[in-house]
Formats: sequence, structure tokens, C-alpha cells
Amino acid sequence: MIKVIKELELSDFKAWSGGACVLKNSIDNGTYDELSDYIQDYINAKMENNINETELNDILWFDDQVQKIVYGNMDD
Repeated sequence: MIKVIKELELSDFKAWSGGACVLKNSIDNGTYDELSDYIQDYINAKMENNINETELNDILWFDDQVQKIVYGNMDD
């Protein structure tokens, strides 16, 4: 078995299901740069620079801070 690690822009990530919706909405509503910065910081802090596709998709889909960045504070 081989392990392949690659770097890519978040916008090039082939997200699926809810992760794909969040990523598309961030691009459409102008929050992509903030989202991309947050994801990179999250990975650096929590994942030691390595993350698989499922983990990235789950962060996009389920992380509370991602939801706030993309959709704003929905408690207001």
C-alpha cells in the first residue's frame, strides 16, 4: 500500500453532500477566503498538517465555526 499526500486549494477539493454545499455557499457568498484560512489553521493546529478527504469533508459539513463563517450567526 502507498500513501499519497498532496496539497490543493480548498476550492479544488471535490467535497460531497453537505460539505459540497458549504463549500459552494462560501464561494457564492464571498466567505471563501475566511473559510480557507480557518480550515488551514484548523488543520495546522489539530491534525499536524495531514488530513484525509473524509476528515476535510466532515470539517466543512459539521464544524460549528465553519457554519458561522459561511452562514453567519444564525442565533441573531
